[in-house]
Amino acid sequence: MTSDNGYLLVGLNGSFRNGNGAPLFAKDPIQAGTIKMQQDLLATDYAYNTSNRYNLGISLKYNYYVNKAKGMSCWFKGSYNYTKLSDWSDYKMGANDEAKALLENATLLYDGDNRNFIGLSIGFNF
Repeated sequence: MTSDNGYLLVGLNGSFRNGNGAPLFAKDPIQAGTIKMQQDLLATDYAYNTSNRYNLGISLKYNYYVNKAKGMSCWFKGSYNYTKLSDWSDYKMGANDEAKALLENATLLYDGDNRNFIGLSIGFNF
């Protein structure tokens, strides 16, 4: 939508993501203390990044021409993104033997399946 004073942009997005692969490991892990915690962090990171996920988002941007002849404008943008993991149990499906061993012995530190992001920005073009 445009006018002599500016324009409004509306954006919609969506995606699906699937992952697999080999996880990172700490060398010679001691099953207590700091190293154990690092193994759990690595396992949690692997599980999150390899599970199936869906993403939906919307954004609105309004651009106002301060001086159209000189190309000067200011803009305001707001966006919202929602990410949903399909199921944390999916992470073992694409795991190789090393990953399965890591995941069997680890305590997942976070098992939430939603992420929300709200973004606001203001800019000036001159």
